[in-house]
Amino acid sequence: MQKKTITAITIIASLAAVPAAQGKTYDAHLCQTATGQPNGPVENLHSNTVGTASTTETCSTTNGSISGQLDGVGPWFGGSVAEQTLKAPAGVIVDRVRVRRTVQGLGHGAGNAARIGYFLQDEHGTDIERREPFFNGLGVINGTFDSGSSPLGAATLRFSVSCNYSALRDCAKPTGQQPRFELRDLVLSLRDESTPAVSSVSTTLGNGPAAGVVPVTFNATDIGGGVYRPVYVINGSELPGAAIGGQCADANPTGGSAYQFNVLIPCPSGATVKAPLDTRTLPEGPNTVALYVEDAAGNRTLVWGPKAIIVDNREDATAPGETVVVNGPTQTVTQTLTKTKTKTKTKTVVVNGRNASKNARLTLWFVRTKGKKNTSRYGHRVVVRGFLRDAKGRGIVGAHVELAHVLGGKQLLKTGVKTRKGGAITFIAPMNVTTRSLRFSYKYRSTDKKPVTRQTLRLTVLPRNGAPAPLDREGGR
Repeated sequence: MQKKTITAITIIASLAAVPAAQGKTYDAHLCQTATGQPNGPVENLHSNTVGTASTTETCSTTNGSISGQLDGVGPWFGGSVAEQTLKAPAGVIVDRVRVRRTVQGLGHGAGNAARIGYFLQDEHGTDIERREPFFNGLGVINGTFDSGSSPLGAATLRFSVSCNYSALRDCAKPTGQQPRFELRDLVLSLRDESTPAVSSVSTTLGNGPAAGVVPVTFNATDIGGGVYRPVYVINGSELPGAAIGGQCADANPTGGSAYQFNVLIPCPSGATVKAPLDTRTLPEGPNTVALYVEDAAGNRTLVWGPKAIIVDNREDATAPGETVVVNGPTQTVTQTLTKTKTKTKTKTVVVNGRNASKNARLTLWFVRTKGKKNTSRYGHRVVVRGFLRDAKGRGIVGAHVELAHVLGGKQLLKTGVKTRKGGAITFIAPMNVTTRSLRFSYKYRSTDKKPVTRQTLRLTVLPRNGAPAPLDREGGR
C-alpha cells in the first residue's frame, strides 16, 4: 500500500485505558458493508468447479451474494463440486466466521445413498460447518452461522456444495431442489499478531510548560491490518486520535467496536502520523501523557512517554476595565468594562515588568553548583543566575525581584535585583557574605502583598579555619 499521512482531529473522546496486547482481532465485512450496503467485488476470492457446476459473485449489487451450485438436473457423479475459496492476506489469520447463508438441495435422491452436502472447511479440510443429511432433502437452510469465540486459526476458508462420494457413485437431485448455497453479510474476525514499528518521533512535548496545540509527528509501519491511528493515554484515560480515513476508518461509528472495516486489509503498511495534542482540552497543571500508535486490530506500540507535562493555558489578560501601565509610562494598554449602556468604569494598574504575568516563574541556581545549594569559604565569590519568565517562556524584562536574606527564620536585610533582556537575573553576593538563605520573590504588581512566584537558595559559608559556620534552618524551594 502507499505511504499515507494521518492527521489527528481535536481529541475529545474519553474511554477507560486498556493496556497494549499482541494478537488482537478486527472485523472485515465482506459482500455487504457494516451498514448493509453493497460491497464488492470481494478480495482474495477464488472459485473452483468440478463436473457440471458453477459459481457467481454479485456483491457489487443490492442484495448480492457469493454462491455456488450443481447445474442441470443430475445425477452428478461423485466428486462434483461448486466451491468458493477465500484466502486470508499475509500477516493475518481467520479466527471467527459469521455469515448469513441460504442452502438448498441437500440429501439424496430416492433409491440412491450418495449424498449432496454443504461444507465450510479450512485449508486442512477440517470442517467448520458441515451439512450432509442422509435422509431425503432438508428443504432450505436460511439463517446466520457463527463459528463461535474459539479461534479457528484458519488461513483459508472453503465454502462448497458437492456430491461427497467417489466417482463410482452418483448423486441424484433430492426433492426437486437445485443443490446450491448463497452467502451474504460475511464477517471475518482476523487476528493480527504483529505490533506497529515506530521511528522518527518529533515533538516539543516535555520541553517546558505545554500550551495550545503541541505538534507530534512520527513514522510507523505494520505487517497485517496496517497503521490505523494514534491514541493518547492521559492521566489513565484514552483519547483516540483520527484514523487515516478512507477504508482505514471505523466502518460503523454508531455501533460496535472501533475495529471494524469493509476490506480485508484496511490500513496502509506505512504512514507518517501527525498527532497534535490539544492541551486546551486538558486540565491545568500536571498531566501524565503517553502516546501510542495502533494497527487495525488495536495492537499498540509506545511512541512517546509516559511522562509528566505541565499544562498552562491560563491567559495573563488584564481584567476588563483596567488600564495597564508597565513600570510607568513605557507601555500602556487600555480596556474598558461597560456595565450598562451609558456607564463605564476604568482603573489604572501598575504592573511589574514588560510581559508582566500573574503566572510568572522564577528559575535560579548557584553558578558553581548548578543547583539550589552552595557551600563556599568566606571571602570567595558567590554568583547566582537565572530567569524570570511567563507561562509561555517569554522573559519578563525590567522587573523588580525582591531578595530577602534570611538566617534562622529571621530576615537579615532586604534588597533586590532587576531583570535584564530575556528576563535574565544575576546576583553577585558581597565577599563578606555569611551563611544564609537567599529568598527571591516576584510580585505581579509592586503593591501586591503576596508574590506570584518565589524561590529560595541556601548558601553555607565556611570560615577560613575550615570549621563550618552556623547553617540556616530555612529550606530552599
